[in-house]
This record gives sequence, structure tokens and C-alpha cells, in this order.
Amino acid sequence: MLSNYSKENFLALRRTYIEREFSFLNDMQKKAVFKIEGPLLLLAGAGSGKTTVIVNRIANIIRYGDAYESDFIPANIGDSDFEILKAYLDGNSDIPKECADAICKNSDIPPWSILAI
Repeated sequence: MLSNYSKENFLALRRTYIEREFSFLNDMQKKAVFKIEGPLLLLAGAGSGKTTVIVNRIANIIRYGDAYESDFIPANIGDSDFEILKAYLDGNSDIPKECADAICKNSDIPPWSILAI
């Protein structure tokens, strides 16, 4: 449980981490990648990055669940997790990326429940 840090600080840090993971996308592509609930229809011209968006949306869903838009913080997240995530974002190379990913993950969405056509 977060005691020394506010919920808002953790949520902002988590969003910053996830945004950094997808920083190579433009703003409209990020909007599509971060939309988790329901179907998504992409209409765009040739070579505009539709396949990139679909692949990265699936990766986001599997890796982070609905963490980007959600205000939910799992009960097992504590001050040490906040410090680890902050240190990772500050460039501490001793912290494995998988550890930061685990702190940011919000829900388990099974990969077999995703359909991309």
C-alpha cells in the first residue's frame, strides 16, 4: 500500500512509463494503442502505420492491461514499487525492465481473448 506517495503521483508515474514505451508512435496512434475496451476500427491511408498500431495495441493489452487509463492501483503496490519505477524512469540500469513492467501491469487479459482481423 502506498503510504509516502499519493495515488495521483503513482498513476502519473505509471502513465509516464507506459507513454515512454510507445514514444515512437504519433499522438493519434497512441490514442488507438491505449484504447483497451471494445473494438477498434482503424481507417487510414497506405503506409500510415495501421499495422504498427494493431501490433502495439495488442502488446499494450497483454503487457499492461488497462493500466494507462485506469485509476486502479493493485493492493500489493507499495512505496518500494514507486521508488523502483521512479529509479527506472530516471535511468537506473540496475533495475530490470521486467520489474518495471510488473509494477505497471494492472490486469491480466489473456492473449487468447484478443482477435485481430
